[in-house]
Amino acid sequence: MNGNHNFSLGLGPYRGGNAGLTVLGVIGAVAIMGIMVTVIAPPAIRMIDRAVAKSEEKHLDSFAEGLRRYIRIHKKIPVAASGQGLSWSEAIATEINYPLKAIKVNERGYRRRYLAHPDFFGDDNELPFSQVQDGPVASRPADPRIIMIGSTRYPLPLSPGSVTSSHFEEIWDTKPGEVPTSWDYQGDGDGLKIRRLHLGDMFHRLLLHKTPDAEGAFYSFGEPTSQPVELAPKGADQNWIERFVLEGSVLNLFEADQNNNRKLVSRDLIRYDTDCLFHEGGWNVGDGRGEISGSGDVNITYNITNYIDGDDTFPPPFQDGHPAKGQ
Repeated sequence: MNGNHNFSLGLGPYRGGNAGLTVLGVIGAVAIMGIMVTVIAPPAIRMIDRAVAKSEEKHLDSFAEGLRRYIRIHKKIPVAASGQGLSWSEAIATEINYPLKAIKVNERGYRRRYLAHPDFFGDDNELPFSQVQDGPVASRPADPRIIMIGSTRYPLPLSPGSVTSSHFEEIWDTKPGEVPTSWDYQGDGDGLKIRRLHLGDMFHRLLLHKTPDAEGAFYSFGEPTSQPVELAPKGADQNWIERFVLEGSVLNLFEADQNNNRKLVSRDLIRYDTDCLFHEGGWNVGDGRGEISGSGDVNITYNITNYIDGDDTFPPPFQDGHPAKGQ
């Protein structure tokens, strides 16, 4: 062997110094990326959280409008959970044509909650309510409020079902960005969205009244084929009724002749408080403020509301069998 022979393993020339620089470069790049992630990630996450929270707010607004529309069309107020009748999520899904699961659970996978005030109707009348089956309520709903709640960061600390009045009020009064004080909730209020609905404006006061000696006054709700009910027989102690009906209800008014043949004379869509007076064989429909104009041979102005809220006697004076104008 001499120094002129070249010995090679076929691995190419050795460049150990460059390999060392490459490793250091990778470590530096990783360090820089880590710093960038530390700086950029939190604002990006907050931006995503805000977008998801805004989306949740819009969803709850859409659900609230869908629930109102469902109540207006079907004359029913659903319950919180299925098993007791149509649930709130099923009602909304029916009305806005939205997937049922996407109503129950939001895009973060957290279940939404629907709460009705425990004294919605008062007198232990609980939801669900169906005006078609149960008929209009005889008194104004005591506290017709509903809350829809969504969370985009942590599960809601609420079990399905009803809540106490004090708990309901606590949630209702919670300000944006805050959390109810009694909650064991891990996050802050930024991801908590509360949609409040007061349904009092959907119930309208309906007064049906007749003069003491009038006969043949009948009424019904919904389809005109439904069995009409006599307002009050002749000589009855009370010649009027007060009901609270859901917006969009249809009131059918009938007049009966001496042979008790009932004729449908009016179908009215209830969109506001309404007064109806049956006088001298004819119905007269007003606007809920006591201003009633006759639709037949009677043309009167009469404050029924004051009479109903006052005493149980038909107020004089009469002029030629008609209530005096302005009384």
